[in-house]
Amino acid sequence: MAYGGTSGFSNYNIELHFTSDDLSDLRTGQVWAEGRAMSRHEFEKLADDSC
Repeated sequence: MAYGGTSGFSNYNIELHFTSDDLSDLRTGQVWAEGRAMSRHEFEKLADDSC
C-alpha cells in the first residue's frame, strides 16, 4: 500500500489476520479490526487515534 502526498509516496506494510469464521459472523455495517468485530464508527475512531 502506498500513499501519494504532495511530497511523494510513503510505503506501508500491512498484515491482516482473520479466519473465514471471523468474517462470516460480521453483521451489516461491521468491520474486522484489532482481532474483533466493530462498527464502522468504532473503526474510524480507532484509526484516528492511531494516526
